[in-house]
Amino acid sequence: VFSDESAYDRRILSCRYEWNISEHHARKATFFVRGQRFTIEGALCINGLLAYGIQKGSMNSEDYEYFIENILVY
Repeated sequence: VFSDESAYDRRILSCRYEWNISEHHARKATFFVRGQRFTIEGALCINGLLAYGIQKGSMNSEDYEYFIENILVY
C-alpha cells in the first residue's frame, strides 16, 4: 500500500517568476487570490485506489494518523 498527500489552492496555478530566452528571470504581475486550501490524502495498492480523504486546510501528523486508523483500516 502506498500513501501520498497533495494539496490544492488557487495560488498553485499562478507562478510569479518565469524564465525568458536569455535565461534571466522574467517578472509576471499577478493578483493575489486568497482562497481555501484543501489537502487530499490517498492510499493506492496494485489493484487501484483503496481510500482517500479530503480536508480543508493543511494536514498534520494527527490528521494523517486519523486517516490511517479510521479511513484506510476501517
